[in-house]
Amino acid sequence: ERFRRPGGLTGVYYRHSQGAMVTTDLARRQTFLTARAWIDDFLASSDIVDCWGGDQPAPILLVGNKSDLQNVTVNREEYTSFVEDQNLLGFFEVSARENTNVSVAVRSLVDSVLATNPLFQL
Repeated sequence: ERFRRPGGLTGVYYRHSQGAMVTTDLARRQTFLTARAWIDDFLASSDIVDCWGGDQPAPILLVGNKSDLQNVTVNREEYTSFVEDQNLLGFFEVSARENTNVSVAVRSLVDSVLATNPLFQL
């Protein structure tokens, strides 16, 4: 959260982005509740609008990390509803510790960028 303060570093991370992966911690509900602010911040970046022409948003994938834990605090229906409401690319539950679904989630985002971004069309 400290990076979103005025004068923070988010602009540096968003510059020339072709897509985004917003990651939440499945064991910490607060990270899910702040996902909307991160998405809004990303979409507000002028570089994103310039790359995509403004009529189509850059693809955003929601990822819930720590799927290997038992104390999940947000149910799958909440994530699914959030993805639909925000018009996101999709949602993946992953475990970085066990390397479960990580490559599938990343590949999904990369495939979407390559298929839909005008910069990559021949």
